[in-house]
Amino acid sequence: MLRYSRSIVAARGLDDRLKLYESLEPVAAGIDALKKSYEEILAEIALLIALDLSQLPEECRKDFATRGGMLQALGQWYCSRIQQEYFLLYREQEEFRLEWLRSQEPNEADKEAYAMVLEMAERKFYPGLTTEVDVAKYETHLSRNRISGEEISLHIHTTELHRVRQFTGYQLQEIHKRESSLDPSKDAYLLKLMGEEKRRFGTSEEILAARLVLGKCFSDELSLRTDRNGSWEVDSNCIRLKKNLALEILHLEFLKTRLLSLDENIRWEEGDSDDGEEGVSEREKAAKEKLAKLQKDRKSLEATVSDNQARIEKQKAKLKLLSLPCEY
Repeated sequence: MLRYSRSIVAARGLDDRLKLYESLEPVAAGIDALKKSYEEILAEIALLIALDLSQLPEECRKDFATRGGMLQALGQWYCSRIQQEYFLLYREQEEFRLEWLRSQEPNEADKEAYAMVLEMAERKFYPGLTTEVDVAKYETHLSRNRISGEEISLHIHTTELHRVRQFTGYQLQEIHKRESSLDPSKDAYLLKLMGEEKRRFGTSEEILAARLVLGKCFSDELSLRTDRNGSWEVDSNCIRLKKNLALEILHLEFLKTRLLSLDENIRWEEGDSDDGEEGVSEREKAAKEKLAKLQKDRKSLEATVSDNQARIEKQKAKLKLLSLPCEY
């Protein structure tokens, strides 16, 4: 719209107005860029709402609640900045209009009417419009402070995840130590139990690692989006790739948790399917039927896990091709 108005002004040779429009075009371009960023936030909120949390580990809900607060803060900040830039745009136009009015020299008959129009224009500009500009500036500062609060919350969240991950790693080491002290010929069943325990803690460790990457991605996005140098546009693809990989790994570990649960149930049914006595009791028969179903379910789930792992390896390879660090 400004470019169109500028072309008309240029065609009519109105040089003073042409300078005004030339000064407004960068402001308008900045508003368009902010609107684009705001629309991106709306799209991210829609993706967050559509995310199927039932296919991710339960503990991830806290991560996405944190992201929800972060996206709300960013959306509010963009809105505040758009409002502020619009008021700055209006101020430039009204200031030009006011100066034009002041430069007029009405004839004697129009002086009274001219004075009334000029006074109304001056009051509209000050304190009217200048007050709106100041309020918009303060609202932008307020929304930026909320983003600072979200940044601190994200740092607290990732720091807590680091602590839990370190403790989980320690527990996993202790399981390995206990396992190495057992005799396979005497402690076969106990070793089987410890194998399940290792898988459980190993999965927990991987979940925590992926959650840490997610937290880092959220923190980086918040920092880069609020950087006035526009570095979000440069690094956004890298962050999205890492975020998508973390989500895939979280889904994989969720599937592994289900696989472990099936293996535990299979272990129980294997025990119930043969009580060591002659004949087949009703209990043994029911256990064998249940065992067959569990083994079928396991085979299907194992195939899903394998497909998911292959997809993750492709994503990791893509990160390496782009020379991006992979935290996994």
